[in-house]
Amino acid sequence: MIGAFCLLVSALGPLAYGQRLDLPPGKWWKRPEVAERLALSRDQVNKIEAIWLDFKDRLIDLRAQVEKERTSLNALLESEFIDEPQALERLDRMLAARVELERSFFVMRLRIRSILTPEQRKGAERLAEESRKRPRREREQEQ
Repeated sequence: MIGAFCLLVSALGPLAYGQRLDLPPGKWWKRPEVAERLALSRDQVNKIEAIWLDFKDRLIDLRAQVEKERTSLNALLESEFIDEPQALERLDRMLAARVELERSFFVMRLRIRSILTPEQRKGAERLAEESRKRPRREREQEQ
């Protein structure tokens, strides 16, 4: 039961703040065809890169923390007898780590979007939608 709940929370994470902060995958601002399509200026590219660099290490650490908490919870759930209060405490720790990761992504995307004009934001949303429609292997090669 707890495992299913964790899976649901993980799957719904990106939906928590809706698609209005939708941006293409990877370091899209560094790809010439994307920068050209969105008409990004050199200054905008530099500002977006600076925002990404400010968040990079924190996002890596937060992802690791989520995985550590998930591993801890899963180890407990594999026991023959599960201590419910301990399982709930581990679940809370994992969910708190996940919330902090999502929050950091949200703030980073919000700051990146603030660099873009309304037209560029719409273009970025279209690119993100196009990316989601492509096969996963193709999307992974972009990043």
